[in-house]
Amino acid sequence: MFWSDETHLTNFSAAKLWPLYMFFGNESKYRRAKPSLNLCHHVAYFEKPSDDFKDFVTSKFQGRLPPKSFMAYCKMEMFHAQWEVILDDELLDAIKNGIVLMCQDGIERRFYIRIFTYSADYPEKVLIATIRNLGDCPCPRCLVTKDKLDQLGTEADVRTRTDEARRDDEGRHELVQEALSKIQHDGVALSGKVVDDLLKPQSLHPVMSAFSKRLKFVKFDIFSALVVDLLHEFELGVWKALFIHLLRILEASQKHAVLVHELDRRYRLVPAFGKTIRRFTLNVSEMKRKAARDYEDLLQCAIPVFDGLIPNQKHNQAVISILSVCARWHALAKLRMQTDVTLQLLEDTTAQLGAEFRAFVGTVCTEIQTRELPAETAARERRERNRLEKEAKAALKGKTGLSHVPSSEEPKSATTDDHTLAQPHLQGPSTSPVGETSYGKTRASRPQKAAKVKGSKAKLVKLNIRTPKFHFLGDYVSMIRTFGTSDSSSTEMGEFMHRYPKRWYQRTSKRNIRKEIARHERKVARIRGIRQKLNEAKKKRGREIEEQQSAAKNPDIHHYIGISQNYSVSLVDLSRVYADDTPGLDPLGKGFLSDLQEHLLPRLGAALFDRQARLSGSPSTGESGYVHPQSSLDPSWVHFKDYRIFSHKIMRVKYTTYDVRRDEDVIHINSDGCNIMVRNPEHHDDPQTHPFLYARVLGIYHAHVSYAGELTVGTRDLYPIRLEFLWVRWYELQDPEPEGPTPLDRLTFLPVTSPDATSFIDPDTVLRGAHIIPRFHLGRVYEHGQGQSEMAGDQSDWKEYYVNRFADRDMFMRYQIGMAVGHLPEHISKVPVKYPTNRREDVLSDVSPKPNPVSDVEECVEDNGGMESDNDSDEGETDHEEADGEEDIEINDVDLVMFGY
Repeated sequence: MFWSDETHLTNFSAAKLWPLYMFFGNESKYRRAKPSLNLCHHVAYFEKPSDDFKDFVTSKFQGRLPPKSFMAYCKMEMFHAQWEVILDDELLDAIKNGIVLMCQDGIERRFYIRIFTYSADYPEKVLIATIRNLGDCPCPRCLVTKDKLDQLGTEADVRTRTDEARRDDEGRHELVQEALSKIQHDGVALSGKVVDDLLKPQSLHPVMSAFSKRLKFVKFDIFSALVVDLLHEFELGVWKALFIHLLRILEASQKHAVLVHELDRRYRLVPAFGKTIRRFTLNVSEMKRKAARDYEDLLQCAIPVFDGLIPNQKHNQAVISILSVCARWHALAKLRMQTDVTLQLLEDTTAQLGAEFRAFVGTVCTEIQTRELPAETAARERRERNRLEKEAKAALKGKTGLSHVPSSEEPKSATTDDHTLAQPHLQGPSTSPVGETSYGKTRASRPQKAAKVKGSKAKLVKLNIRTPKFHFLGDYVSMIRTFGTSDSSSTEMGEFMHRYPKRWYQRTSKRNIRKEIARHERKVARIRGIRQKLNEAKKKRGREIEEQQSAAKNPDIHHYIGISQNYSVSLVDLSRVYADDTPGLDPLGKGFLSDLQEHLLPRLGAALFDRQARLSGSPSTGESGYVHPQSSLDPSWVHFKDYRIFSHKIMRVKYTTYDVRRDEDVIHINSDGCNIMVRNPEHHDDPQTHPFLYARVLGIYHAHVSYAGELTVGTRDLYPIRLEFLWVRWYELQDPEPEGPTPLDRLTFLPVTSPDATSFIDPDTVLRGAHIIPRFHLGRVYEHGQGQSEMAGDQSDWKEYYVNRFADRDMFMRYQIGMAVGHLPEHISKVPVKYPTNRREDVLSDVSPKPNPVSDVEECVEDNGGMESDNDSDEGETDHEEADGEEDIEINDVDLVMFGY
């Protein structure tokens, strides 16, 4: 699997490198995506025609710049000549006869090498396929014409991709050979009519591909190996172009860039989410130093941001509709595990995407006249200025034989006269001889021309979807069926590997860059091999891992809450009874203790009865007569050791992703990552209801809890058990808006005075974190920032929120019920938990997933945080010592009075 891409080595110089990377497709794509495993091989660093060669050609053309077609021909010939060196006889013998390698099981096997895929952006695909850049047939995989590039998803477009696919067959070879013969023997022009009549109908160049020459015997077709590239074709292609045009629409919809400023403000308010969505700290409209992942984040959060932003309701709904289809297509195309169902869904969404773009261009783009953004106008002026300067340099070199003409950025010489002669090729005819030209006179004319360019106005522009990148979106389904998921061959992997040549460039002398970087690469590879042998010979025992780091590496648990008892919360104040009109009384503090006792009672009772059953050697419902405590125990007898609970800042939630891998979300209270989603118990019986419930975590706690009453007649168990619980504030799901439903679910907080506003839940019920984005155009609940409850933190509440189902691929697949392999339905058992409903006056039946007695209910005497092995022990503790807060419980008279004895 090959990757090649030319890259800049620094930000402020013209130094470039054109590396060729190679991976073995036999390796797992999850291993190939880890740079630390060093599975990428640097095969070559390509060379291209230098500036000296261009100067040489210019001198032969008597000062005129060579045609672009000639320079493209030379670059393509040079590229394939280097590939012929790579495809040497030794490699061809390995491809034909195979190579014998000793495998790790001690058995020798013969392997046959095949080129599986070649990943590159569009300019390099043009070089590889030996076709004309943006020619009449610009696609490297089929012969679609330029005027039909916007027909994505139509039946005619699907037929063109199959019936008129490019093939590296004898017919193509004969065409190219005939054109080369006429150029080399008959002396016809490279871009003349004779050559164009032969090659232009298929947009071919008169260059014989190295793959056609060297790999003809294995019938290798380079056109079929050029895979799709999600990074350049969609994220930096179609979506970036759409986003820029949306900025133009905002500029045209209201003067003085008011809407653009509002867009920047909304993006800055979007909360971060895990590892996928970062904070937008800069103004997104300026598009400064934006990478592909930045544009991906912009797309994933675009619907809540653009909602209600455009004054025209019709145009606003059209924008939301096209953003919804783009986000859905992107999520489906980027899945790391595909099934027949998801591929069919992607195929349908592709047809919908093409129809949506054509409708958007035909309605919104024709009704709103949009002009270039200020940044686009400035960039166009710079390009025009640079083009004029290059033409001036080339013409001056050809006429005067000067080896160097300073540019407008170079400082003037103190002895230069700026007003002796004007440039004839910029200012028109001149009576002065060419030989009298001076550097000062060369620069004197440039400010006048620059002033002309700079005075240009912003041009009228429209969204252009007749581009190869838009056409490429129709190839994803077939490519995924042939070569696997798009992430396996995306150029993102090659772009990521550029960091190493850029790092090695800093150690070179900046003279012979390619040679010195190649030496550094060989040094690194040899040192890596030596280090690997040393590590295999002598493996050092690593240091002890910190608590949270261990939890992050343990995929076999559902969640992890720390064992620290440094932050305790006293329950004394929360147990007192106050009048409702008491000044400063928080609405959420009145029922805190009673609600907590009611929540913990069934979990505590089940754990205690199970422990009694184990001690007696019989099941909890067997001969011992033990019964479940939901109906026989009193919540008021639930006792907390030392009358306190312990607070934590974070909780790690482990979950199985849609592609059957383990991942985690970190729930952090009082931060962007404090929202969670749990399974809706009503969805099991009524599939029409929403599958999830959403909440904001106000607190993460654990406590050592015991039951002070009798379990059965004459039976008590006063030894405490460690229980973990979350205090959450519930969101309420809103009904879809009839006038213009959005693809995202809308939420609002229940009033803090509602009895269902908050409750306690078992951490085992948490599926994963949720990305909740405010519905910005409705505003905040409290404009002055003064809420009703300090415990709820409602002073910063918004009137409505959106659930971002496009936050990552796993989140998207959770809403495609039954399509994800890793999202199997879980059993929901009857354990009383208070959940909100869509009807505020009703209360749902108390239902939540069955608690896991191993992960969240542990006896204090066996408490090791769920992380350490049986042989591990904490530093500073012995077998006869206990950690802080782990002393045995002692029930005294004060405790008996407090609990009603």
